Amino acid sequence: MREIVKIVPSELRQKVESGWKLDQLAQHYGLSKTSMRNALKQLGLKIRALRTPAFTFVEEEVHDAPAQHITPDEVAEPQVNHEENTTSSDIPSIENATSSETESW
Repeated sequence: MREIVKIVPSELRQKVESGWKLDQLAQHYGLSKTSMRNALKQLGLKIRALRTPAFTFVEEEVHDAPAQHITPDEVAEPQVNHEENTTSSDIPSIENATSSETESW
């Protein structure tokens, strides 16, 4: 009679996550591929396909540009369009307008 193989789930999970393949796992635990596949299935583990990725992430390059120092004298004053800034006192009142002024409106 064969001895029952004892598998520690956390160790198996670590091996799977680090990239071990089914053949390697089966050989390590002394199981057939079918038995190893069943053990993985019972634990909800899947062997990842180990493909070479088409891309890689790299750190962003930081260019040390000299800082610009602007003095208060160099800051431009905001330009105000006085034609658009009218107040109610600039608008003629209908009550104070003469009949000749109202006819032109």
